[in-house]
Parts: sequence; structure tokens; C-alpha cells
Amino acid sequence: MKRFALTLLFLAACGGGDDDPSPEQSCLDVADAVGDLCVRCTLDTYENCRNTVLQAANGDCSQVKAIRNVDELYGQCLPFTTTVACDVAASEGFELDSSCKGQLLLQ
Repeated sequence: MKRFALTLLFLAACGGGDDDPSPEQSCLDVADAVGDLCVRCTLDTYENCRNTVLQAANGDCSQVKAIRNVDELYGQCLPFTTTVACDVAASEGFELDSSCKGQLLLQ
């Protein structure tokens, strides 16, 4: 399986405001986007890639308590997963866009 630097999506920190969308749903959206990227670029199965995100979220998106920056997550990070070239995604050392880092906060 092509391993992404997915653990960089997560920080053990507090954050987020009352107007943020559901942190759990945002985590599920990230998991789906990563799964779709894997299928689109034939890197691995949807489920394996999606489960990588869930594992990084302590096994379940319900563990995500806040989103660092909702606009950045939905405006940059998730669109990146649909537009990144497959040869880039398949390259050694590939990491998700910097807008994805630290988005899903676990505590």
C-alpha cells in the first residue's frame, strides 16, 4: 500500500469554534477523499487507504474533536486530493498538500 504522510493530518491539541462543521464528518470526508485518491491513481484499495485515516484518528472519526481550519480543509486540502497528478501521488515521499496538515484535532 502506498503510505501517505497521513499522520501529519492529526495533532493532539484543542481548537475549533462553535460554527465549525462536525469534526467527525470532516474526518470522514478526509477518509473518503484519500480513498478516492487511491482508487483514482490505482495506489491501493479504497478501504485500505480510507482505513489509514481512521487508524490515524485513533481508529474512529468520532475521536476527532475539532478542525484546525475549515476553509483550508474544504477549500484547499480536499480539492488537492482530486487534482494531484497520479505520477506525483505515486512518487516516493509523496505527502498530502500542506493545507491538510494538522487539520483534524484529536483532543
